[in-house]
Amino acid sequence: DPYLPPSYQMQVGYSATAREPGAPQVVISHQTTPADYDDYNWTTSCMMMGLCFFFGGWLALPLNFMAICMSSSAKDAARRGDAALAQRKAMYALLLNATAVIL
Repeated sequence: DPYLPPSYQMQVGYSATAREPGAPQVVISHQTTPADYDDYNWTTSCMMMGLCFFFGGWLALPLNFMAICMSSSAKDAARRGDAALAQRKAMYALLLNATAVIL
């Protein structure tokens, strides 16, 4: 972290000891990622699946199923730390949902 003094700089997952006596020890146990708060259109895909199922949009169901698979894959990519792939797959899921609305 560039805002910490050099005595507190560390690598993620490791503890750092301060150079001054009596200074607190800082430990990073979890680094937040976009996957912590973004569902990558998974909720939208599930809602679209339900709406198409109950209101007879049978032609759109395969697209909704592919959108759910794509958004789940995007969440998995985000957990692995590949943010670019996660955003790309989330966009594909959104495009599949939009195509299902048109059908």
